[in-house]
Amino acid sequence: MNVGSWLIITILLLLLIVTFARLLLFHWDIKNMTKQLDDIIENFGTNELVRTSTHHKNVTKFTAKINQLIHLFKQDQQHTLNREKNLKQEITNISHDFRTPLTSIKGFTELLSEPSLSETQRKEFLTIIEKKIDNLTMKVDLFYELSQLDSSDKQLIMEKQSLDHIVVDTMLLFYGDFEKKQIKVEMSVLFRQF
Repeated sequence: MNVGSWLIITILLLLLIVTFARLLLFHWDIKNMTKQLDDIIENFGTNELVRTSTHHKNVTKFTAKINQLIHLFKQDQQHTLNREKNLKQEITNISHDFRTPLTSIKGFTELLSEPSLSETQRKEFLTIIEKKIDNLTMKVDLFYELSQLDSSDKQLIMEKQSLDHIVVDTMLLFYGDFEKKQIKVEMSVLFRQF
C-alpha cells in the first residue's frame, strides 16, 4: 500500500471517530435532556427548563420548543389556579350577599311572632320582609343573568339604552315609598329616540 492509501484510510478513520464521538455526545445529550424532563415532570413547581450541552442547531431548536411548551403549560396552570381562586372568592361574596338578607328576613319573621306587637308594627315588619325578599330575588336573578352571560349558550347582544328611561323606570319603582314619606320628586327628562 502506498502513502496515498494510508492517508485516505487515516482520514476515513478520523472521520469515523469524529462521527462516532459526535453521535455519542448527541446520545448523551438526549439522555441528559430526558433526565431533565423527568425531573421537571416530577417537581413541576420548579422553574427549571431543559438545557442542552450541544450547539447543534436542530437540537437547540428542539430544546427551545420544549421549553416554550413548559412555559405555556405553567402559564395555563397559573391561569387556572387564579381562576379557581377568583371563583372561590366570588362564591364567598355571593354567599354573603344571600346570607345577609336571609338573616334579616329570619329576624323580622321571628319578631312577627311576638304577641306584644301592634298591628302597625306587624305591617311595617311585613313590608320590610317583602322588600328584603324582593331584594334577594333581584340578586338571584342578577346572579342567574351573570351566569348566563358567562356561558357560551347565549349570544350577547349589545344595544343602546336610554339612560333617561332607566332612571325614570327606577324612580317609579320607589313611587309608593316617596308618597308615604311625602317626598316630591321632580325630574326634567329629555326623551330621545335611538
